[in-house]
Amino acid sequence: MRPAKWNLLFGAILVLANVFAFNGILSNFHGGRMDLTERGDWTLAPETVEILREPEEPLEIYFFFTPLEKQHQLLRPLIPLMSDSLREMEAASEGHVKLHLIDWDTADKELQTRAGEDFGVKPVTVPIRTADESTTRLTYFSMVIRYGDRSERYDMSDLYRVINSDADTGVVLGLQNIEYLVAKGITKVVRGFASIGASLLTSGETANVTVVITPSEQMPAHMKDLEGRMRKVLDRLAMDAGGKLKSEFVDPTGKTPEKSALRARLKREHGVREIPLDLEGNEKVWPWVIVKVGKKSDVFPLFSYSEEISEATVREALEGTLKGLIPGFLTVVGVVSPDPKPDPMAQMMGKPEAPGEFRQLNAVLGTEYEMKDVDLNSGSPVPADVSVLLILRPKDMTERALYEIDRFVMRGGRLVVCADTHGVDVQGSMAEQALKMASTDLGTFKELLASWGADVGEGVLVDTRCDKIAIPKTVMIAGQRVQVMGDAKHPAMLYFASGEGMTPSSQLTGGLASVTLAYAAPVTVSEARPAAESRPAKTGKPATVTTETFLTTSAESGSVSDVASADALLDAGYKASGNAKERTVGLVLRGKFPSWFAGKPVPGLPPKKEGAQTRPADDEDSGPPPSAISKDTTMVVIGDADFISPLFMSWTDLSEALKGNVALLRNAIDIGGSDPALLKIRSREDMRRPLTALRKMPEADRASATSLARWLALVFPLGILLVLGVVWRVIQAQRKSIDLTGMEG
Repeated sequence: MRPAKWNLLFGAILVLANVFAFNGILSNFHGGRMDLTERGDWTLAPETVEILREPEEPLEIYFFFTPLEKQHQLLRPLIPLMSDSLREMEAASEGHVKLHLIDWDTADKELQTRAGEDFGVKPVTVPIRTADESTTRLTYFSMVIRYGDRSERYDMSDLYRVINSDADTGVVLGLQNIEYLVAKGITKVVRGFASIGASLLTSGETANVTVVITPSEQMPAHMKDLEGRMRKVLDRLAMDAGGKLKSEFVDPTGKTPEKSALRARLKREHGVREIPLDLEGNEKVWPWVIVKVGKKSDVFPLFSYSEEISEATVREALEGTLKGLIPGFLTVVGVVSPDPKPDPMAQMMGKPEAPGEFRQLNAVLGTEYEMKDVDLNSGSPVPADVSVLLILRPKDMTERALYEIDRFVMRGGRLVVCADTHGVDVQGSMAEQALKMASTDLGTFKELLASWGADVGEGVLVDTRCDKIAIPKTVMIAGQRVQVMGDAKHPAMLYFASGEGMTPSSQLTGGLASVTLAYAAPVTVSEARPAAESRPAKTGKPATVTTETFLTTSAESGSVSDVASADALLDAGYKASGNAKERTVGLVLRGKFPSWFAGKPVPGLPPKKEGAQTRPADDEDSGPPPSAISKDTTMVVIGDADFISPLFMSWTDLSEALKGNVALLRNAIDIGGSDPALLKIRSREDMRRPLTALRKMPEADRASATSLARWLALVFPLGILLVLGVVWRVIQAQRKSIDLTGMEG
């Protein structure tokens, strides 16, 4: 071989060696990594990177898996993808996250025991089919996020999703949004149990608490110790916060010009004023607490007409408000549902507990949020730490309950309303062991929603784009009539998928595969109308509120009057009629909402004292006043509650749809939150979905597209080689030999 060719060969080897060495060096340097995929599949969201770098102590991620040669053939391709995704997150964390990829068969006994006992990792029995045998095998495919003594586990069913399942291509699995799962897990184990002081230190925010209070000597007997208890609670919080919580006490009483100016400013800026101790207004007190964290603030009264306000009550109210304002705490969701309260005495005596429709849902959501059952009909306010109020199938709501909802919204609380005009009759269904539906009267709550911009209509929506339910069928087998379970499309089971009724750009539905609603009612933007002889005036959407549609039926949808009419279409079939049109079923409202109770008496106040001449309950000073208009907040209104009812889904054999439906509800809870990072991460559409475009094509077009793709896959590489060959020949042809004979001597 000529020396020139040896030099060329050695040069090529050195270049390759340098490339590999340089790649190895940069593998631990995140800034040197480059994502060359078309849609940035390996580029993490900025919110994810921020969460990955948040832990102060090293955080560990464990991925336990059965080795490739023993793994199920459908899960096998996911292991490298999962491993690479987690490596990318480890690199982005800049040392805050330590990754452990654990091949179960090669892991030592101590680690296996720890995985089972400490983390709760368990194998799943899956069928394994080969050319020689068909058997089952224990398979590991779990992820654990550990921080200190806290951990969060995601099992196999949490980590994969079915991308494709049909006769042509078979079953294809893909990863769930691993980026979101990791971000959610880190958020929970790092922030979930943090103290208020630690959260203030972590967030960098400073909390300022102003207590506007009447001096103790002027307070009634049951409130004389209120200031002392407030100081004690604030001192403890300030000590824990390391200088990040500051407080001051303000006395607004007195007749000096300075005090008058102070009272005017407090009323103008915060809407606070004296609260009468009786309905005659003879004695009034100031019991207000103003809390500011960064740019957010909240105001609440510590007040009781007769009961002593304990230190625990003061602490719970203040801590609850701070948790709602400081970023990083788990979202507290207050749940208002028709479910009866659990009866501990009945449980102790062995009596059956009254059935509840949504109790299971609380357990499902409880892995991500702190859930609290809220009974508004009792007259109790929404707890101070509740930032989202989830109202499920509202009915039989008292005026006092509506007042507490109004007050919650006025202080900036977020609402998620799942309201329909027909829902499960739980008692009847349990008694007959069959699904029974009943009409639901929304009452005055419907008017309250309309005043904020959402009008829940009557009737049941039906559509040609619908889901299937299981129904019994009678078939003849060997001359005998046998009842078997089949399935049929039910027009009242509305089906939504990306681009088919779900708005892809919406934070609520972007990235979701599908959603199924049942016996749903339309939800439209309310329009004002004047009063007439047969009807009262109706308020419309306030000018301070904007709306966004995220669920829409097809153009062939219609409406029937009740459930019986909808069920009749299961046998008769539904065809679009003259009134068919698109109808909205899900609506997001954002902005400032007017108070329904502004200028109205506060419901549920104690009765007028005997002998009193007037009852100033109609006066604006009759109690803690609601603001005339709310802070900026968000409401989500969905015209159905059955879609997140575990009871309904199990009876209709739509349990698989519940997973996607609950994902929609989670998005509804998170939207508009003070810390929207997780929602942004979750809403990033997973683009690694092979064959989805081909599946939507007609069969002939799909065959043509598949054939073209195969030819292109062959032609492109050959074309590149051909071009390179032509270029090489042109270069060779232009080369000229050099005559060196004349240069001798």
